[in-house]
Amino acid sequence: MLLISKTMKINDIFIYSLMLVSLASCQKDIPYDFDAAENKVVMNAQMHTGEDTHAVYLSISTSQSIQKIKSGSVTCYINGNMAAEAQLDTSKDDDDFIRNEALNDYNAVGSAPSMARQTRFVFKANFKPGDKVRLECTANDGDYSAYSEVIVPRPPVFHAVDTSRYYNADENSDFKQSWIYRIRIKGNDIAGERNYFRLTSEYDRTLHVEHIDGEDEPGNDEFYEEGALRIDRGKDPILSDGANETDMDISGASKNYYNAFSDYLFRDGTYDFTYQVRESAFLLGSGYDTASKKVDLTATVYPILWGITEAEYNFLKALSLYLYNGDDITFTGPISIPTNVEGGLGVVSIATPSRDTIVFNRTLYKNPNS
Repeated sequence: MLLISKTMKINDIFIYSLMLVSLASCQKDIPYDFDAAENKVVMNAQMHTGEDTHAVYLSISTSQSIQKIKSGSVTCYINGNMAAEAQLDTSKDDDDFIRNEALNDYNAVGSAPSMARQTRFVFKANFKPGDKVRLECTANDGDYSAYSEVIVPRPPVFHAVDTSRYYNADENSDFKQSWIYRIRIKGNDIAGERNYFRLTSEYDRTLHVEHIDGEDEPGNDEFYEEGALRIDRGKDPILSDGANETDMDISGASKNYYNAFSDYLFRDGTYDFTYQVRESAFLLGSGYDTASKKVDLTATVYPILWGITEAEYNFLKALSLYLYNGDDITFTGPISIPTNVEGGLGVVSIATPSRDTIVFNRTLYKNPNS
C-alpha cells in the first residue's frame, strides 16, 4: 500500500506511479532450492591473550539446521609452527569458559549455535600480540575441513582519568532513578593501522563485617565477591561508534550492545570517552548497611579495553544489529553475519585486553533508626 501525504505534489504522485509501474514490469520470480545448499562445517572460537587454555566449537550447518559432528579434530599453528592439537572436551560444564571467552561472556546473547549442537575442543597455547594464529579443523572423518587465520591484536593504551558521582533521573537512560559513577577513559590510538576495540568492566570487593551489638554473635566476618558490571554508554559518540542509535547501517548501527567501536573518530590520535556504572552494583554492602553491623568495604572497578580483530568487530556489530531489530525485520531485511572461516562458516577471533583499576572505600553502619 502506498501512503500519500496531503501535501504531496501532483508531480510527486506521477513520479511514484511511474516507479510502481516500472517495478511491476520488472518483477520476476527466482526459484531457490533450499536442499541444494551445501553443508559446511562451522568453527567458532573466541579466545584472548592472558589465558593458556582455549576452546573451539565445531558443528555442521545444513540447509535445515545446525547438527552435531560425528568426529572431528582441531590443530593450532602459531607463526607457521604447530603449537597444539586440541582434545575433545567431554565435560558438560561450561563455567570455566563462559567468562573467559570474549563473546560468550556475561553480556553476550545469541553469539553461537546452541551448545547442545556443538562439540567443544580445548587446547593450551600462549598467544602474543603480533602472532599469526591459524586454526585448522576437520569433521566427520575428513568429509569437512576448514581453517582460519588471525593476527593477534596489540593491547590498547589507556588509563582511567577520573570518576564522578551523580544521581540520574533521566527516564530515557538505562540507569534511571539511581546513583551513578561516570568513569572517564583517555588513551592513545596505535598509529599507522586500523584498530578495533571493545569495552567491558568488572569489579571485586572485600567486606569486613564487625558485629556491634547483641543481635549477632560477637566477632568479625570477611566476604569476597566479584563479577561483571553492566555498562551504560550514555550518548558518548565513541561508544556509539559515531552513529545515531536509530541508524540501521551495519557500519555504525544499532544500540551497540557489545560496546564495540573502531578508531575512525580518532585515528592515529587520542581518544577520550566516558561510561557509566550503577553504584549499587558494586559499592553497597549487600544489605549489611541496614543490619546491626559495621562494614568496611573496599571495591575495585576494572575498566577493560580489548584490542579486537576486524572480524570480531564486524561480528559484534552484526549481532548488535540483530538484537536491536529483534524479530521485527520486515522492513530491514535479513542481517548478514560475517565469517572469517575459509571452507566453512563461523568466527575465529583473539582479543588482547588492557585494564586499569579504580579503588573505592566505604564504611557502612547500622542505621540507628532502623
